[in-house]
Amino acid sequence: HYTAVEIEPEIARHAREKTQADIRCEDFADFVPDVEYDVVFASQVLEHVREPKPFLENVRQVSPNGLLHLDVPNHNSVVAMARKLFSHSEYGFIQPPHHMLAYTAQSMKYLLSDNGFHEIEVIAHRNDHPVWGQLIASSSLSSKVIYYFAGMLGRGSLLMALARI
Repeated sequence: HYTAVEIEPEIARHAREKTQADIRCEDFADFVPDVEYDVVFASQVLEHVREPKPFLENVRQVSPNGLLHLDVPNHNSVVAMARKLFSHSEYGFIQPPHHMLAYTAQSMKYLLSDNGFHEIEVIAHRNDHPVWGQLIASSSLSSKVIYYFAGMLGRGSLLMALARI
């Protein structure tokens, strides 16, 4: 059983219609649960949160003895490095106006440790990793090659963090 929290009303409505799941439309930083959860899973969320401290404080309230799983774009990935060199509108995974914060493995570990999390593991994965990757309907051959080599270098575009609360 799970509860989803989505800040955008249209996305929450669409998800409810498609899944029949318990999806609350509110800001997670303000979410007050009626039960404790074993896991908090936030995929591609934290890079949109301008103030991560209240968000992480609420993670600890929602799941005081649980596990946190986060994934965000990896600011030290091969793709981010190319954007830093060649893009005129983006800097790595800082992509205004949506991604105003970017994380590296080191900054993610510091953020979690500084906010009371422990047993922190942060790993870069390919976007198409079979377990930790994102849902990708199909990829071009060039994307698959980039994913493969980025993964081999440990510089995949997906930064995944697991931590105890």
